[in-house]
Amino acid sequence: MKGKVYYKDDNVTVTDISITCNHVTLPIDKVDHCRIHFRVNSFLFALICFISSAIIFVYVIAKRQKAEKELGKVERKYHMLTEFSGDMISRLSLDELKHLYVSPSSETLLGLRPEEVIERSLYEMLHPDDIGALKDFHTAATKLPHPKLAVSYRLKNKDGEFIWVETSCNAASRGRLKEGIIAVTREITERKKLEDLLKKAEESLRLFEENSGSLILLLSPDSKVLRASASSKRILGYPPAKLEGSDLRKIAHKDDHEIIDKILESHFLHQKKKHSLRVKRKNGKFVWVEATLSMAKDFDYCGAGSMICAMRDITKRKEKEEKQKGKLEYNESLFSTATSITAILLSGKTERSLTKSLRIACEAMGVDRVGVFKLHRKTPRGKLLTSQVYGWDSKEAELISAKKLRDLPFGANRRWIGTFERRDCVKRSLKNVPFREKTFSLSLGALSILAAPVFVEKKLWGFICLEASSDERIWKKAEGIFSLSMGNALGSFIKCKEY
Repeated sequence: MKGKVYYKDDNVTVTDISITCNHVTLPIDKVDHCRIHFRVNSFLFALICFISSAIIFVYVIAKRQKAEKELGKVERKYHMLTEFSGDMISRLSLDELKHLYVSPSSETLLGLRPEEVIERSLYEMLHPDDIGALKDFHTAATKLPHPKLAVSYRLKNKDGEFIWVETSCNAASRGRLKEGIIAVTREITERKKLEDLLKKAEESLRLFEENSGSLILLLSPDSKVLRASASSKRILGYPPAKLEGSDLRKIAHKDDHEIIDKILESHFLHQKKKHSLRVKRKNGKFVWVEATLSMAKDFDYCGAGSMICAMRDITKRKEKEEKQKGKLEYNESLFSTATSITAILLSGKTERSLTKSLRIACEAMGVDRVGVFKLHRKTPRGKLLTSQVYGWDSKEAELISAKKLRDLPFGANRRWIGTFERRDCVKRSLKNVPFREKTFSLSLGALSILAAPVFVEKKLWGFICLEASSDERIWKKAEGIFSLSMGNALGSFIKCKEY
């Protein structure tokens, strides 16, 4: 049975007795019952949605509050870090290095409040000599993808003085886009002063090593050369690299190896002693050095047990000492010989003892001849003459005949007489003999003469003359004393012989 149609389309048909939907027909008397169920189910669904939304809202609010609390803690820590840190934290623009943000520590570092620094470019506060270094830093910070750079430069503080600072930077970016530079700046003025002092000290040490008269060696505990100073080239003829790795004993004289052992022993006993030894030069010659050892303090660089050996060239001093030693030995020999000659002349009182004394004097002084001359006049007012009474020739090894040198004019040698009267000796070399005195010197045929007075009973009797005919000698003081001693001994001998 068909009822009245209220609505109809392709899928739904509504009449007064039924509702058809997709070929399913529902009587109209059952529609109210479905509506009740639909309303109940819709209410439950809405209630569930409301409760779920409320729960989600409360959860989001709680999470947001927790995040804000954590963010507050981080911000407090950040503010504590920026306010109480000695380092100035700043944010700089990429184009002109303008300060976009500055931490409060700018007042500690520069004496300027943050607002006085913000919007000012770093270039405005920079020392003129450091512009190049900052430009290189700026270029690298701009071009590098993840710059982690550090640069040292000078900034002007509130008082107009420049202080040394060091800035470390990183990029402030959002994604791949750079928004600026985060810079951490700290003062390094004291560190720079220490670095400058260290550089000066290193330069002074380098100059000292290059120009010092001492050779400085760094030695291992087994006396191997670890490092040598530049003066090794001047003292030994070897460049430093040639000495490094070699044993100290290899360059030392074989007779001085015991001295090296003593040096090492005194070092390990903490006794600072100076030792002299010979070391070999590149040309094969040996030079004398004075060596002292000390402990190397920088173990990290030198190694435990390393030693610093300072060697000073003392070759000239040694030569002088040897010459002085030889001179002392020669003087002692002369004094000893003079004593022996005096004893021989006073004990023998014969011509034989005189011959022996003259021979000993020749050998001790290294002269060619020794003559004993007597001063006399043929008449009371006649010319002053001299005659050889005794003599010894070392070449002929015999007593010289007294007849060879007799009645030689001596008047021109009045200065000699004055010197003799003062109990002093006359020292002459042929080239320095005055022209008037050359007659006597030429008659002797000697290039150098040493003459000492002979007094008999406090009267000038004559003189003893030591002659060097092979070379011109510079007579030493000890030789003059020896000749005076010979003259005194001869005076006593002649007195005893004449009386």
